[in-house]
Amino acid sequence: MESRTTILVDWLAKQLANMWSLETTSNEMDQMADTEVLEWDCQLANMDELLRESDARHVTLKVCLTESEQERMAMTTKSAQASLMITNLWSMYTGMPRFLQFNSTVGGPGGIPPSALNGQAGLSQ
Repeated sequence: MESRTTILVDWLAKQLANMWSLETTSNEMDQMADTEVLEWDCQLANMDELLRESDARHVTLKVCLTESEQERMAMTTKSAQASLMITNLWSMYTGMPRFLQFNSTVGGPGGIPPSALNGQAGLSQ
């Protein structure tokens, strides 16, 4: 009987050692999992920060784009105004020889003759 008791005690001691070993292994695995969870949490926090920074850059770029668009529209308006001025000046420039020719033939070199002014003085008088 003593032999059976010894065998049983030995078996129980081995079972207890196996349970402690399993408990130690389980604790080590939990620690590894906790470490991995912390690493993932850190990576997610970093990704959140990067996303916030990216959003801020996006907003800044949208503001710059809006300002650039407004500047482009202002430049387009100024360009159209300048083009109109150039067209008007060109018309005046191209019409100038005819005006000069007309001015030199009406009334001769002195301008409009007094007879055309009903006795009033002409430009050259």
